[in-house]
Amino acid sequence: MRKVLFIIIIALTCLFPLQAQKQNDKIFIILHSRPLHQILDSISAQSGYYFVYNPKQINPNQKVTLIARHLPLKLVLDKLSDNLNLTYSIVARQIILKPAHQNKPTTAITKPRLYTIYGYVTDSSTGENLIGATIFIDGQLAAITDETGYFSTTCKTGKHYFKASYTGYKTFSRPIHIKSNLKINPKLVPAPLSLDIIVVTAQNNNQLHNNALEYQNYNRQLILRNPGLGGSFDALKSLQAIAGLSFYGDGSLIFHLRGGLRSQNQILIDDTQIFNPVHLLGFFSAVSPYAISDIKIYKNLIPVQYPGASAGVVDIKLRDGDYNKVQVLLNLDPILNSYMFSGPALKKHKSSFLMTLRHSNYLNVFYDNKQSLLKIGFLDFQTKLNLKLSQKNKISTSFFLSADKLALTRKFIASNIWWNNLASTIRWTHFFSNQTVLKTVFSTSNYSYYLKFQPDTTNIFNSLIFKTGLKTDLVIFKSPDIWRLGMKLNYYYFNPANINKYAYLPSQNALENSFYLGNELYFGQKLKITTGIDLRFFANVGPTYLNYYNALHQYITTDTIGRKIYNYFINISPRFEASYKLFPKWIISASYGKYVQYLQLISNSISPFTTVEAWLPSNPSIPPITTWQFAAGINKSGGIVNFSLEAYYKHINNFVVFSNFSSLLFNPYIESQLRFGYGISSGIEFSLNKSQGKFNFWLAYSYSRTFFNVPELWQNIWYPANYDKPHNFYFNSSYNFSRLQLGMVYIFTSGNRFTAPIGFYDILDHKVPVYGLPNNAQMPYYSRLDVFLKYRLNRKPKKWSHYLTLSVFNVLNRKNPVLVSFNKVQGQDGFFYVPGNYIYDYQITPSFYYLFKMIPMISYTIKFN
Repeated sequence: MRKVLFIIIIALTCLFPLQAQKQNDKIFIILHSRPLHQILDSISAQSGYYFVYNPKQINPNQKVTLIARHLPLKLVLDKLSDNLNLTYSIVARQIILKPAHQNKPTTAITKPRLYTIYGYVTDSSTGENLIGATIFIDGQLAAITDETGYFSTTCKTGKHYFKASYTGYKTFSRPIHIKSNLKINPKLVPAPLSLDIIVVTAQNNNQLHNNALEYQNYNRQLILRNPGLGGSFDALKSLQAIAGLSFYGDGSLIFHLRGGLRSQNQILIDDTQIFNPVHLLGFFSAVSPYAISDIKIYKNLIPVQYPGASAGVVDIKLRDGDYNKVQVLLNLDPILNSYMFSGPALKKHKSSFLMTLRHSNYLNVFYDNKQSLLKIGFLDFQTKLNLKLSQKNKISTSFFLSADKLALTRKFIASNIWWNNLASTIRWTHFFSNQTVLKTVFSTSNYSYYLKFQPDTTNIFNSLIFKTGLKTDLVIFKSPDIWRLGMKLNYYYFNPANINKYAYLPSQNALENSFYLGNELYFGQKLKITTGIDLRFFANVGPTYLNYYNALHQYITTDTIGRKIYNYFINISPRFEASYKLFPKWIISASYGKYVQYLQLISNSISPFTTVEAWLPSNPSIPPITTWQFAAGINKSGGIVNFSLEAYYKHINNFVVFSNFSSLLFNPYIESQLRFGYGISSGIEFSLNKSQGKFNFWLAYSYSRTFFNVPELWQNIWYPANYDKPHNFYFNSSYNFSRLQLGMVYIFTSGNRFTAPIGFYDILDHKVPVYGLPNNAQMPYYSRLDVFLKYRLNRKPKKWSHYLTLSVFNVLNRKNPVLVSFNKVQGQDGFFYVPGNYIYDYQITPSFYYLFKMIPMISYTIKFN
């Protein structure tokens, strides 16, 4: 008997070290969207352990992605069980799998109560709120954090599994036991690029909460992925990846959204509208990328909380700043210097501040030698202060300034152009309960545009628009449904045109009231309905001078208006969207929306190189712009590669153009020169992107057409818009090593349209052009390839880190034209002729002008934590 016991003890002693050794063996698996049983077989083959489970409780055919690079068996099993909501135990050489939560049999049938799970998702190092973070309960997508980083959802009593995730951060996960309302404030840890990551995704997430067809979301990590012109990172440049956004030209960030006018894009910075969001006539955005927390782009259904937009919304949220410690960032390059300061303001963990500053250096190195007469420069400044007064009250203030100046050293018609933006916001967030939030915002915005004429004169043209508003928004979270009720009151002051402070167009005032109601209703796990209605009242208010015109646009008389309402508009704007989940991760959506805009941008140029522009309100002579849009699409998201395909049809009514042979400068009856038309735009958009792992890419393509018709001009014939560029293709990719990031961006678009002469006739030896329909010609296609390399110089960044970025703009050195003219040359007789064949007939020869050739650039960034 003793011999038998001795043999058993010896066997067990040998078995346990063998088992421990097997568990410590490294597992290497890279499998994407494979059945669970295949994943388990691969683990068994490498570890020598066998899996035991009940197929009725655990589906062996559910699709799973597992990436494990030389990791211990225990870590692989932990990640697998966490993401699939399983438990495991090891007995001898067997791994027993069970569902994490099995309901115990009960004799009484009771209806489980619903309780609220709520809180803020924050950055663990800075304390900043994370906008757009996803909340999972038992593997189901339950909520998305709002613009303050807050989430609220409901859950049944019992044991559950909670997860919070955000791009660029490690996933926060923990089991929870729901007995009452529960507050959770997940603090997410930034994930370094060199981590070996296990990604396990099961196809049971309710993606209706995060449907990419509703809006596109860009956080700070995506914005700082690719450098822009001159090697600097740029906020609006990142939006080139959005199918449906058509940018004007060579490096320009002025864009048209789904065939809409550029004035129809509502661009908000912390809930304040910015009327000119770009620097340098469109080559840099006016907000620093280091100040941005999140950008949302709405191009399908515009939510009711954004009254006044008629093409789309770009909602930019500034960072809160660091609540815990001081941060300093400096980015230096030959073109643009950027500075960022952040840290606690009054009390640590309870307040924070953020301040960024950028200014231009030697921008003239961009241009060809022939453009050396151009002198340009700009700066922008943003600051934000946050105060957490209590658990239920938070106040934040933000301020924005941008200024640009362009000067010509020769005596051209326009010798100086400069403009500036000023904006400020005060936001108060109050929680009545964990399901009811009141957000109140007071904002002001001022945009001034100046043009100085010949240097030997003192004439200065100036236009100005000032807007101040109060908005209150009540949000009710009845998980999974969301209800929104709000009101917005705006006051506008317009000074459309004056010379040396003497107006030749009278100033105008306007009041705008908006009342809106919207909701997101969920019907099971398959269907989501979004509805909204916006009631808006827009009134013209004196004092002003009002000109009257007859049906032929001829001036009749002028009336002096006192302090009263002399004209008003009332419009109701409904919108509707339905989303249905066909399969796990596959959603189809369809939407309809009507949108009204009471502001019109009057400009004498179709390009961003404008010389005179002014904002005017709707009034008895200028009707509001009205837009109807239908859109439908299919979207696949939540996996390694995401995909979307969309189509839309849009009708635009009452956009403004100038009549033929208009007199624009010094014309007090400018409204008599305005004509109103309508347009149609339609297109199809495709995108494919991968944002997980070390290799990422984004591909976007759109085919769209936009046509206008002005009944009083051009014999009521349809003609293409100047930004009618059918083909728009964008592709970027990047690969991340431990300290090195390599990337490239390629852009291909159809050329911009312009109006070319259809012939010439002679008058006293002069060539006089004859024009037909507008935009009857098209420039050559646009093609550009950029490459960049970003390298972290220090090996183990702790309190500080520094980077070197090398980039080449237009690496193929292609001369992409931005404008065209029909140059004349001086002949032997002293007259100027269009270049051509001087022996026979004169030929019409266009000359194309380009701005940028290949531009190599280097920049240096240092950050102190």
